[in-house]
Amino acid sequence: MSKKIISVLIAVLLSTSIFFVLVPESGRASSTPVTLTVGVVSPGAITNLNPWEAGGQSAVTTDQLRGLYYLTLLLQAPNGTLMPQLAQSWSANANASVYTFNLRPNLKWSDGTPLTANDVVYSFRLLQKNPLFDTLNGFIVGNVLKNVSATSSTSVQFTLSHPFSPFLDYAALGKYIVPEHVFSNISNISAYTGVSSPVSDGPYMLVNWTAGSTVLHYKANPYFYMGKPKIANLAIELLSPTANIPALLQTGEITLAQPAPSQVAALSGVSHVGISVSPGISIVGTYFDPAGLFMFDDALYPYNITMVRQAIAYSINRTQIVQLALNGYGTPGNQGQLPTSLSQWIPTTLPNYTFNPGKARSMLMGLGFKNGTNGYLEFPNGTAWTPKIMDVGGTASSVVSIIVQNLHAAGIDASESVVTIGTIVNALEYGTFDMILLGTSRPPIPDFVLGVFVTSSVTPVGTQELDYHGWARWSNQTVWRDLNQARNVSGFSQQYQLYASAQQIMADQVPLIVLYYGQNIWAYSNATIHGWGPAAQGYQFPQAPLLMSLHGPSATSTSNNTVVYAAAGLVVVLAVIGVAVYVLRKRQR
Repeated sequence: MSKKIISVLIAVLLSTSIFFVLVPESGRASSTPVTLTVGVVSPGAITNLNPWEAGGQSAVTTDQLRGLYYLTLLLQAPNGTLMPQLAQSWSANANASVYTFNLRPNLKWSDGTPLTANDVVYSFRLLQKNPLFDTLNGFIVGNVLKNVSATSSTSVQFTLSHPFSPFLDYAALGKYIVPEHVFSNISNISAYTGVSSPVSDGPYMLVNWTAGSTVLHYKANPYFYMGKPKIANLAIELLSPTANIPALLQTGEITLAQPAPSQVAALSGVSHVGISVSPGISIVGTYFDPAGLFMFDDALYPYNITMVRQAIAYSINRTQIVQLALNGYGTPGNQGQLPTSLSQWIPTTLPNYTFNPGKARSMLMGLGFKNGTNGYLEFPNGTAWTPKIMDVGGTASSVVSIIVQNLHAAGIDASESVVTIGTIVNALEYGTFDMILLGTSRPPIPDFVLGVFVTSSVTPVGTQELDYHGWARWSNQTVWRDLNQARNVSGFSQQYQLYASAQQIMADQVPLIVLYYGQNIWAYSNATIHGWGPAAQGYQFPQAPLLMSLHGPSATSTSNNTVVYAAAGLVVVLAVIGVAVYVLRKRQR
């Protein structure tokens, strides 16, 4: 074999070896970063992300957004148990008046500043100094705090003025921890809106947010205690309540969202879209335990008459609403108001207002209502009774359409009025409404659910009531007393008796009707993002266990095989070159 031939052979083989070396690169999964795009339904624009504000018309939405970068001491698992979050352990004394939390070691804020017990102390002392923050934030704890102090850099002790049984729920699950080194430099925290890029202790950091933005951008927090999220970029796309979520998921515009019950069927059979359905549990973050509440203005005639409210309760087919309007994704509510997930607190003696339009009509006529010429009931004075039911459209409209039919069957000439959430809030504040369908989240805490629309005194119709506790304009001193006593005892049997008493009164007087408790429905695309296992377990956005499991596409088996083939090919090439060189040298001797 001539030197020329051997040289050509070596050149060919070397070029072939370069080809084999390059092949694996083309067979590997793309390293281009993927973005998790979450569609979040919002009834209005987001203008304030202050962690101490309730969020106004979009309270649930703002909790989802803030929950990405502000954390609480504890987390609630899908089964309702408490889990470590910023705090790795906690304890209470025998009568639940002293609580101690031990933080994880080496916690940091997103700017690299250590997160210590002083930040926790600062956050709760803000609530003590500013009762309005405490009230607007939903869970009132400041008035029961006698003292909060850091016993070490990672240990915080809360001493209460008296035993307070919901403390872990209200404080450890319901209050965000904020950075003292940032907030202590804000002259007017009430005016703070959270614009720009807040310092974060959550898995993500908000980037250059401006009030009213319809898309919010986040990036992974490198100092997050569980490690930097694998998905580097996250975008929140605010959607209207009537958005076509199935279409957005199928086209890839969004990766994760909560579809309406009526939209789930459109996603069935879509190969790259998964569905997760679970009971509502957690407090902060999403529409957990979404409830359909049928609100009356209890201070306005004729809804100020208990029997009228009872008759309307008999007029509504709650089972039909769950089956038709929610496509079965929920359970009918009971007049004790607590969700079925709190079955251990629900007495068996509550009246059940089973759908009975004939009985409802008879009850109203017993109060003096008369049959009108159009077949509907009139007020005792002969004037028409044409109540309006306000709702925000979408799924709510599907619910109200069933209620309207039900009320017609009972002789009540009701009709629907689709309005904005702002109009509904205004009507609730001033008491200028007949009936309202209010869709809201109800955290699984008996104290909160039973007390959310109870007040010690009723604000007159036409006078603004900013505190949502007074929106039903219903007061009962026995319920007020029972709930306050239940907060001060720690034994289950004592609390059960007090909560049972409150539920019995509410069921008898019907200050509002709990139509249903819905289920959590999440739909997610696995076309570009994988790791949705925690969603199937019931963890939801923006909970860290779900976000930290997500990742982009990894190398495929094909690309791994290509690497093996290329390596083998390279070995063959080098072997041939070695043989050629050996032959050439032997001939030269």
